Amino acid sequence: MFLRHMVTFALLATSTTVWADTIDVNLRSSSVQVQYGLPVNEDNPEKSEYQAGAIYNSNGNLLGEIGVLFKDSNGSAAPVGTAPKTTPSMFTFGAGLKGVIANTKPSRVTSLPLGAQVRFSLPSVPLFGITGQYYYAPQILTSGGADRYTESGLRLEYEVLPQTVAYVGYRRIELGYKTSPNVTFDSGYLAGVKVSF
Repeated sequence: MFLRHMVTFALLATSTTVWADTIDVNLRSSSVQVQYGLPVNEDNPEKSEYQAGAIYNSNGNLLGEIGVLFKDSNGSAAPVGTAPKTTPSMFTFGAGLKGVIANTKPSRVTSLPLGAQVRFSLPSVPLFGITGQYYYAPQILTSGGADRYTESGLRLEYEVLPQTVAYVGYRRIELGYKTSPNVTFDSGYLAGVKVSF
């Protein structure tokens, strides 16, 4: 199994195909998050992405997630009969679904939240952007004693290199309970970097 993965990695690393895989790492004083993304369709890697990741915090809690995000921008194409170009878009919209397992004390919660993402970037300053996201799962999509899952985040991004984006932001993940106080799995300011390869 390990040999097969190594051979696959070697073939991918030496091929001339353009890949759009990403690694996203961010840190807070009390938690670290690592995410890996790969395109659903290699012909349009910017349109959809599989994502998998984990967050570990200083309380010894672990959250794992795997999902898919579909994206589209509001760029407008040039009129028919003119040069094939598009106007840079200011907004990129996304919608997705992910499965979450949060191992907290004293319970393990599983959830299937639905989410939305919006990225804003001025065409005159394409290296800078603002991204916000929100995921929510009601009781019907949450188990393990919790009756809801909410995740929200906002970050300011800057493309420091052609394939590297640095960012600062804020994230809050909360598990809701009927019979006990809500549990805030993670909340606070963070800094991170996202690398495409």
